[in-house]
Amino acid sequence: MQSVALLLLLWSLSFGACVSMRIIGGQEAKPHSRPYMASLQSQGVHECGGFLVASRWVLTAAHCLLFPGGESRVVLGAHSLSRKELTKQVFRIASFHRHPNASMSGRDDISLIKLEKSATLTDAVKPIILHRSVKAVLDGAEVSTAGWGDTDNSGTMPDVLHEVSLQVLSHNRCEKYYANHRDFSSDMICASACKRKSPRMLCKDTCVGDSGGPLVYREEAVGVLSFGGDLCGLYNQPGVYLLVSHYIPWIDSIMASQ
Repeated sequence: MQSVALLLLLWSLSFGACVSMRIIGGQEAKPHSRPYMASLQSQGVHECGGFLVASRWVLTAAHCLLFPGGESRVVLGAHSLSRKELTKQVFRIASFHRHPNASMSGRDDISLIKLEKSATLTDAVKPIILHRSVKAVLDGAEVSTAGWGDTDNSGTMPDVLHEVSLQVLSHNRCEKYYANHRDFSSDMICASACKRKSPRMLCKDTCVGDSGGPLVYREEAVGVLSFGGDLCGLYNQPGVYLLVSHYIPWIDSIMASQ
């Protein structure tokens, strides 16, 4: 148990603010309007987001470390994390498949969770379609994401699911913003929404508790939230997502082999 705790600590320290991503400038989502959303929890506490991609599989970020058995669990069909909801389905983890090249600096920060059993598909629990086209999502395209993460950089987590609309930023712009992040690559995409460029926090953004959640474009998951800046909502530190289409062969192979 000590080695597991140490591993968790090392990953958390290495990712810093990246581990905790939060919805900034969004609003409460309509209950169960995003039936693919998953809450990844440890000892009953929400740690990361994720999203259902098949009845027994959840996609998330590799740095969202959970382990089979123990106190780790995945909650589907939730709007409120605390209230009793008939729509909720709770699962232990059968296995956790981190991408073999995942690094603590953000490279290949993607993983698959196999649930202990298949989810019962309902109006509140449904998988989202993965964006498989290698065609890039255009700069400026309207996208969205959701999560139960911090909403104001204070560490206060909302009890209900929040969502936010964003715009895709150009790769060159993102690369410039994260020039010192050595693993920023063509496998990544940035998104935020700013009223104007300013050192003040005027941008809609993701950043503690939202990691692993989906970036959604035309009802398909195009990205997995990986990391961001030191604070959320800064125009020059937008949220960074891994492009799902670049990982389709790996995703398909893992799901087919189990």
